Amino acid sequence: MFTCFHGNIYIVRYYSYVMKDQNDLWGEERKVVSSRLYRPEFANFTKICESEGKRVNAKLREMIRKEVNEKMGDVLQNG
Repeated sequence: MFTCFHGNIYIVRYYSYVMKDQNDLWGEERKVVSSRLYRPEFANFTKICESEGKRVNAKLREMIRKEVNEKMGDVLQNG
């Protein structure tokens, strides 16, 4: 992971080579998605993650993937 702070902007680049065998989209450009949540909302979300045994980022990716697949079809199948 490479992080650079410039003024009020963080530039983060993450390189993952272990995901190559686990994800057909490996090598594709990745984008960062973020949101601001109120403390109680985040606390409840982390409780959901813990109850499912998932990290916050993994749960967010799962939720986004589910929403996209429902509305636009499976990204991996449609290419």
